[in-house]
Amino acid sequence: MDRPRRAAAQKPEGHYALTSPTKKRKTRSEALTGKKDKKNDDSDEDSMSKNMPSSAPQKKGKQKQSKIDPIAEDTLAPGTIPVILPEPLDPVALALDLKVSYESRIPPPPVRPKRQTRWQRPATNPIVYMEDLPKGFNYDEPDLDPEDLEAQIARCYERISDNIVVGQFQIKLNELLGTKKHRDTMMALEPAGLSWLVVERLQNLRAILEWLKSGSDEFELADNVESIIEAYLSGQLRFNPGLVTYWVRGAQVCQPRPFKWDEFEFISAEHDARKGFWVEGLEGPGLTPQLVQWVAEPRPGGDVLSGSDMNICLRLPRTPALPQPVPVQFSFVDDTGASIMQINRSDVNELLNQNLDAAGNPPPPQVIGALRMLVADGSSVPFICMRFEINLFDSPTMSYMAPIWQPV
Repeated sequence: MDRPRRAAAQKPEGHYALTSPTKKRKTRSEALTGKKDKKNDDSDEDSMSKNMPSSAPQKKGKQKQSKIDPIAEDTLAPGTIPVILPEPLDPVALALDLKVSYESRIPPPPVRPKRQTRWQRPATNPIVYMEDLPKGFNYDEPDLDPEDLEAQIARCYERISDNIVVGQFQIKLNELLGTKKHRDTMMALEPAGLSWLVVERLQNLRAILEWLKSGSDEFELADNVESIIEAYLSGQLRFNPGLVTYWVRGAQVCQPRPFKWDEFEFISAEHDARKGFWVEGLEGPGLTPQLVQWVAEPRPGGDVLSGSDMNICLRLPRTPALPQPVPVQFSFVDDTGASIMQINRSDVNELLNQNLDAAGNPPPPQVIGALRMLVADGSSVPFICMRFEINLFDSPTMSYMAPIWQPV
């Protein structure tokens, strides 16, 4: 029986989560995606590595001419502009740069707008309805950091005292107070001095470690997770959105740096990381949302819950041992509540079996790590993250729509 697949509308570059072989997508998972013969998809938002400095030093003088990808050029429709590939990675420069921390080079957050005018109303004449708010009023308080709970709570008290849609802000205040109580409780369980991002990450990593040790550590990731937890607890490692660290069999092999696909491929190949390889920080510290929900049977009245789907081609990344991988096209459900792409383990096996070597052995997948997904019923499900490449195939022209395959 075909099971549903999901590809994410917003995925940090480099994530591809597949269904754990120990999970059969029944009970909770069927509430997530129960529709037969559908697999699902969504576009994404990533931020890692963009607008970040390159690891290789800039050279002065005449630059070498970039090469054109011959495979991409051959599979495109006539008249398509050839793809200009960047210069290959400099291994010597990268080896030196891996010792450099980019924590001090993180771009500052964008400047928030000035605070909107403070409107105050007497208790005898409050604003009760949203449509009566002054022009320009913004309930989301864009001048405040959404993660600054103290500031958000103080603003709610202020709005309530100003008699501005008191009921609305009371609801918001109650939600913020509940979030702060949960956060304070979690912070109290960890050593003093750790940031909330680190505390949230520790909670997530411990749950992942428990899952791995329960018999799901096919790719030998547990040693990395244990070492990362120790590094966070000791203060040796901090969680920096936009930066990652690479870990191999429990050892950290670089300082925090922006994620780049060519660096990932070089480091994983350098350490023969078919197993025991982990990229820390590529996803957020907590659960990754995957919130779509499908119902397999018709609803009363004859209506059928349905959604859009699309065909996406997947292939393994090119390597010296696999210079021209064979792609496979799958049908994905469009999941606008998802953060990363997802596919069943059985379909990964189908893709691997299309790329057997001369001895009949499937190639090892490139593993990035593991994560926990927040699904539609509020529970979490663990997944292994793997690296693949995607493209769209245009049947009328019998060609791929993108000039290069996008890594995910």
